[in-house]
Order: sequence, then C-alpha cells, then structure tokens
Amino acid sequence: MKKQVCITTIIFSVLIIVLIFVAAQTPIDFSLKAADYVKELGWEIDENPIDIAIINLPSKFDAVYRQYNEIQKEAGFDLTEYLGKKVVRYTFAINNFDGAEGVRVNVLMHKGSIIGGDIMTVAIDGFMLPLKKR
Repeated sequence: MKKQVCITTIIFSVLIIVLIFVAAQTPIDFSLKAADYVKELGWEIDENPIDIAIINLPSKFDAVYRQYNEIQKEAGFDLTEYLGKKVVRYTFAINNFDGAEGVRVNVLMHKGSIIGGDIMTVAIDGFMLPLKKR
C-alpha cells in the first residue's frame, strides 16, 4: 500500500510540474514579445496589454478583411496564410502618438509569431495605419 501511495504521489507531482511549465509558456510570454516588437518600432507603450482577444480569421476574406490585409501588406505582413486560423490580438495604448488621443496598437500573433497588426484610434472619425516604425 505504501508503494502505491508513493507512486501516486510521484505521478501527481510530475503532473503538477508539467502544468506549471505549461502555464509558464502561456500567452503572457507572447504579450511581452508583442510589447517588445512595438517598442522596437519606436512606440512608447505600457508592457501590459489593455486587451487580449482570440480572433477567428475567416476562411475567406470579405471586402473588409481584404482592405485590412492591404494594410498588413504595407507593413510587410500578409494574413492570407492564416485564413481560417485562430490568432491572438494584443492591444496596447500608445503614449507617444503626436496629435491624437486614444491611439492603440494591435499586434496579431499565431503560435507565438507576430503575423500582423495595426495602429488605430478609438475615435469615431479615427484612422487605421500599418504597423510600422514611428
């Protein structure tokens, strides 16, 4: 009986260690990667995203997504190969955008790789720009 308890305890301990390791590899690490990328582009942001969302890209682009993908292409990205996939969008507030309040930067990631993004404002008469250097 002691042997069974010992084996069960060891198995349980290994499972806990694996869960901790997996938790350490969660999108939180990816949000730091996204934040570092945005900072490398010259934008000042807080490292903590104001929003994290899972986005289901459509299997076929409609007119809105085609236009959005054109913005991606201006920044050297192309979402075509991610059609039908789930991606994670990290949103950060930009603190150094000249002449505008409420400017956000979105970074799209798939399996830990940056695949696109945009700079936009939350204003009704706002704008959306490619994710490029400041």
